Amino acid sequence: MFPHRVASKGPGNGVYLLTHYHPPTPNSSGTRVLPLLTSFPNRQKEATVYLRPIGTTGRVTISGSLAYRSTGQRIDSEHSALPLPIIAQMNTPAAADWHLDTDRLRISRLLPTQDHAHFIVELYNSPLFLAGQGKTGIDNDEKALGMITGFIDGLFAKQNHGIYLVSLRSGDEVVKIGTVSVMKVENFTVPDIGFALLPQYTGKGYAQEAGKAMMDYAMRDKSKGGLGYEGVFGFTSATNGQSRKACESLGLEFRGIYPLAVFGGGKSAVYALKDMDEDLRKYGVAEERLDG
Repeated sequence: MFPHRVASKGPGNGVYLLTHYHPPTPNSSGTRVLPLLTSFPNRQKEATVYLRPIGTTGRVTISGSLAYRSTGQRIDSEHSALPLPIIAQMNTPAAADWHLDTDRLRISRLLPTQDHAHFIVELYNSPLFLAGQGKTGIDNDEKALGMITGFIDGLFAKQNHGIYLVSLRSGDEVVKIGTVSVMKVENFTVPDIGFALLPQYTGKGYAQEAGKAMMDYAMRDKSKGGLGYEGVFGFTSATNGQSRKACESLGLEFRGIYPLAVFGGGKSAVYALKDMDEDLRKYGVAEERLDG
């Protein structure tokens, strides 16, 4: 996702549905009209706007002008002669509204806003994250926006789940504290649960609270609003004692050390729900156990 600065004439904070896009030069089939989303992070005269087409895939460029459904006001690019880069696979209004509340937390979608991007940069470059996961290369807001609109939105488009934002609820306020993920990788038939928190929020049970809520969501029947999986994995490095304890705190059972190809063939500790089959090949684990 690449930001483009335009004059902000919209109603202010929020996500707005733009109903029309008019290219400067219509093609032979006439003017192409695309519905778009844009997010205004502030109420200043200028705002960073992220443009994304609904229901399309791939990377496209556009130039021209936009119009609001809500106000009818027109917004013209300050560089309207230049293409506006946009990445297609979008967060829909439904994604912006989705959330899951626990006693203390709110779990929601990561959206293509400067606020969420900046938080990802902070989280992924925190000492605790770097010690456990290493450097990701996500070291500025633009890269984080690209991750949200590329990798994360791609997960949701393909799997209907992925990496979520975890926030601490305090009255009417929410404070971003980390992420929780439910991702199905390679040929596995059930997802892997994972989480990351800012250092100052560890040791308070937040990771377990978020993880258990997402495990319940993953296992809940689709007819009841869940994902309908028959189990959940927990994968971590065999030498990462903290992550292994976190898996155990979620009630996951240690099933052995495997050279999982999806993680480069290194030694991975594999955890699974206790009622999952002993034969993990049923769930797509093709590698042989290394520790007997």
